[in-house]
Amino acid sequence: MACFGASDDMATSLDWHLFVDRVMEKAREADRKTVEEALGSIEASFRETHQGETKAGSPLWARSMADWSSADWSDLTSSLARVGVAGIVKAGSMPLSGDGPDSKDLVLPVAVPLLGRANLVVKATGELMEKANTALQATAIRLLSSVLPGKVRIVGIDSVGLGAALSELLPLSEQIKGPKFWHEEKEIVKVLQDLTSHMAMVQQKYLKNEYSSIDEYNLKAQEIAEPYRVLLVAGFPAGFNQESAQRLISIAQNGPQLGVHVLMSVDTARKLPYDFALDDIERSATVFEEREEGFHWQGGPSTQIVLDSVPDGKMNKELLSEVVELASDGERVVVPFSKIASSTPWSDTTQASLEFPLGKKGANETLRMVLGGEGTSHHALMGGRTGSGKSILLHTIVCAISLKYSPEEVELYLVDFKEGVEFQVYRDLPHARVVAIETEREFGISVLEGLVAELNRRGEVFRREGIRDIAEYRQRTSKPMSRILLLMDEVQVLFAGRTQQKARMLIDDVCRRGRSFGIHVVLVSQAISRDMLEASTLSQLGIRIALQMNERDSVTILGRDNEAARLLERPGEAIFNPAGGLPAKNERFQVAYLSGDDVAQQVAHVRKIAEAKGLNRRPILFEGNRLAHVSDSSLVARRSPTPAIIPRGYDLTLGEPTTLELEHVTFRMRRQTGGNLLLAGADEGKAFRLMVPALASLGTQFANGMSRHLLLNLANVDEEWFDRFYLLEDWIPSLEIWSHGDVVEAITEFHTELLSRVAGQTEARGKGRTIQPPWFLSIFALQRARFPKPEKYGKHESITKFCELLRDGPQHGIHVIAWADVCRNLEQVVGREWVEFGGRVVLGGGDVTKLAAVGGGGHFEPPKQNYALLFNEEHPDSLIKVRCYGEDSIDWLVTEGAQSAEEPN
Repeated sequence: MACFGASDDMATSLDWHLFVDRVMEKAREADRKTVEEALGSIEASFRETHQGETKAGSPLWARSMADWSSADWSDLTSSLARVGVAGIVKAGSMPLSGDGPDSKDLVLPVAVPLLGRANLVVKATGELMEKANTALQATAIRLLSSVLPGKVRIVGIDSVGLGAALSELLPLSEQIKGPKFWHEEKEIVKVLQDLTSHMAMVQQKYLKNEYSSIDEYNLKAQEIAEPYRVLLVAGFPAGFNQESAQRLISIAQNGPQLGVHVLMSVDTARKLPYDFALDDIERSATVFEEREEGFHWQGGPSTQIVLDSVPDGKMNKELLSEVVELASDGERVVVPFSKIASSTPWSDTTQASLEFPLGKKGANETLRMVLGGEGTSHHALMGGRTGSGKSILLHTIVCAISLKYSPEEVELYLVDFKEGVEFQVYRDLPHARVVAIETEREFGISVLEGLVAELNRRGEVFRREGIRDIAEYRQRTSKPMSRILLLMDEVQVLFAGRTQQKARMLIDDVCRRGRSFGIHVVLVSQAISRDMLEASTLSQLGIRIALQMNERDSVTILGRDNEAARLLERPGEAIFNPAGGLPAKNERFQVAYLSGDDVAQQVAHVRKIAEAKGLNRRPILFEGNRLAHVSDSSLVARRSPTPAIIPRGYDLTLGEPTTLELEHVTFRMRRQTGGNLLLAGADEGKAFRLMVPALASLGTQFANGMSRHLLLNLANVDEEWFDRFYLLEDWIPSLEIWSHGDVVEAITEFHTELLSRVAGQTEARGKGRTIQPPWFLSIFALQRARFPKPEKYGKHESITKFCELLRDGPQHGIHVIAWADVCRNLEQVVGREWVEFGGRVVLGGGDVTKLAAVGGGGHFEPPKQNYALLFNEEHPDSLIKVRCYGEDSIDWLVTEGAQSAEEPN
């Protein structure tokens, strides 16, 4: 059977019945061969007209006009590689009943203009309503299968059948058809409001006065072509009220030019809404009406039309499955970063503002973000759900800035609180002052405190010079002063736990004062709530950027009454608003895309530029997923003994800080009450990796013979660390290591020394005090200490002696360093005397958390696997989070200790 098309002029006309009349006239006057030749001539003309919409010789319109049995349906990918659409779609067929020979065997395909041109209305009642709805679905399937994947969206309304009337389309993904087919009156109003808003956006943001239609715009926009919307309405006017009916008229009349089309079945047995005229829709549509138990072209030939049906079950399932797969693959819209990036690296200045590109808006415009300058565009709030392209947007920001400006112009503080390594690639970026991944809240607070200190420093400089802001400072003094951009991803983590109030206060301060001093903040989250931030802080976040998200989050990020982000349809599509979320200022854009390799190449390129200019700066790097290394502790690494004097205090290194401080966390053990250190937690390996570096650091602070170190190694003899304690002999030459059977003897010996020192101090009172060499009793696995049973009630005298060591020893230079697994076991040995450990390191959760009861019992979050918490009784209202040392630190101590032992004195 010949399949006909029409010229482009015909495709824009709604008077298709005139064309059909001409064809039928030929059928009456000629034989079958002549008719087929005429139809073939029309088809050839159409192919020539639309040759720009083809790939490999297959026109886009071919499938839209083909029977379901045609070979054109064998491979969907053959004609879907270009932006563009066929102007006509087969909606049914019409038998030619002319007088010529064999004319009764000819069937004329009935084509209707749709995408970019018109709508379709099928009027029926009773049993024919099912055929009408089937025809709508068949037409929708043709559209989905004949256009670039993902460039047609379906919005379905079925109030009568609750979605059953459109059931053939249910296999489509939410990406294509939305979450469901709508049926309730309120839902219908909302859906039509969304379509109306979309049309307004297309008209005002895309077409403007530059493009006459969505087709013209899409051909220019290419990779960010706007998808067509097809509104399927089954059984109108069911579910429609006066408001929604009027909106439907507006959509039908204005939609085709803006890429929104109505395909609707009308139940003529139902009463139309008040003040509604169906003619208002029919004027912009092809209309088929029920007549004489069949369908006819309204106002056209009397010949009956057989409306299309959907493919058979198997074909329909396979077809829609392929549509979904192709649409999913085609969903990824790519605007190459090279299209927006600066072509002359480091050529711009940030004196007036910090300006950089984010992506593409409209057909050929670049969307730029400006921080600083006039107005309220100094800080930004960004958000997007998982998979929306948020990480790519962050990379675009960093790469765009580092390519456009030199490190003297911009300094970047990149802090990521989520579990991931997105920012790790920037560890070699010369613009970065801080790079933090899997960040602990304490580090985030430390970064904010550092920025507040920088604000204060700049404020003092400006006051001294009588200057208002950074732009004036640079203009008047010609001195360099970089702008600073703080970028915090998953910032909601900062507002959990004990850091919430401090975080709110610090962020508010940086946002409020930063605008004058060139310090800008970009807060990023997928789950932030407005009660996390002060109202004054929100008012400072003048720029809002929202990627795909739900209605509630859209209002949170963009602002009250601004739900625009819930209508975003693809990853990387975003709303940019520079006016605090005012809906009228929304701008839709597509974020420029960089792959992981692209980002690495950009960083390497920028690094090469920096090295050529003699810049070799690297950031402070915080990797929350990495264990600390003891070689970074100056206390251990220096290896040089102190002068031959007895210090009054000693430092034990415990791990890396979770702040901007570069030096490792230490516990200061003083010769006074509380000068003992306790490690508590069930993780024995963690305890070993913490105690060994602590003791090694202690050994570096004394010349040989100026202290005594006794270690009670109560580890199980089959544990790997039982023998590894001997590595400390290379760090503490005077170290004695005793084992399980030596507990009572060790305690007795240290207690005897304590009594001697107490007596000696009493005798020397008034004659000047002599500083005795410190003695250190270290006990690994205190819970395994075995004491003899007392002869009577109470505790054995060795336990009493041990408690006296804890209580009185530090004042006389005798200290205890111990690890115990749980409080229950610890208290069986020393009772409540554990309070005499002035330094207490919590290695895990469980009952040991009470050992670090901040402020007399306040709640705190137990440390994660690679972390510990240090409680110091000298600062009872605070805890210090410590990142523990790993096994590689122990290996390093073995190697370094052995090398040192081999060196000649």
